[in-house]
Amino acid sequence: MESAVSHKSYAVTLVLAIFFGFAGFHRFYVGKVGTGLLWFLTAGMFVFGWLIDIFTVLAGNFTDKAGAWVKPKQREASAAADGAAKPFYTRWWFIAIVVVVVIGFFAG
Repeated sequence: MESAVSHKSYAVTLVLAIFFGFAGFHRFYVGKVGTGLLWFLTAGMFVFGWLIDIFTVLAGNFTDKAGAWVKPKQREASAAADGAAKPFYTRWWFIAIVVVVVIGFFAG
């Protein structure tokens, strides 16, 4: 069973999660007002929820209020059939670099 993909922009959600996620702006954007308010009042669930949300959005596992996946737009079927490379944000090395940078930011 294929789940629906949200009409909310993946790029906007990701930018909001990275830069304003501690205030829950990405959650307000996708319609999750209750948890957005919780993130706002607790500084992103004491930073841990904010970091988890960044990686959840990066992985394409974040949902909007209706439960639809907030994912990047799929490329045309012909490009996928040609064996085109995955977008950079789905590669593990990119996620590993983001983890190291975020940990270094908070540890330093």
